[in-house]
Amino acid sequence: NPDFTLTSPFDVVGYVTNDPYCSFFIDGGTDDGLSLYDPVMTVQGLVGTITEIGEETATVTTILSPDIHIGAISSRTREKGIITGSISLLSEGNCKMSYLDKETRLKEDYVILTSGENSFFPKGCVIGFVVDTGTEATGLSAYAKIKPAADLKNLTKVVVITDYSGKGEQDGTEQH
Repeated sequence: NPDFTLTSPFDVVGYVTNDPYCSFFIDGGTDDGLSLYDPVMTVQGLVGTITEIGEETATVTTILSPDIHIGAISSRTREKGIITGSISLLSEGNCKMSYLDKETRLKEDYVILTSGENSFFPKGCVIGFVVDTGTEATGLSAYAKIKPAADLKNLTKVVVITDYSGKGEQDGTEQH
């Protein structure tokens, strides 16, 4: 994406102890131009966002965490939903795309991208691939199990998106 400003790669220096969602530390911080909530990626796809930051290190919370919410879209069907972590899918290493129409057309291996509909994640980043779909317990909507494109348990290097078109914009107004 030509509108992304990417950093040089940072090393993953360790994983957060006892965090089932695979949060990790990188060897970059504010001294390197990083900011809180900057998106973090590998060449395979989106891995998460910076949730704690110091001058020389940062903590990245992954897309497996229920604390992360990402506007998402199918590259094939253009169906939209929200990606978030799910404790019930964690053992499989998957996250969940919620708020799909009951008659979803998503199928196994369809690519899911960031929709760019909130200001925290840019449009067009690969999130992962559809594993399966189902109907929510309420019966009112469907969901999809999403396998992250990146291997979140074995990361060694990541890049950070420090700027992109639409960053900080919410409802047409820029956030500071």
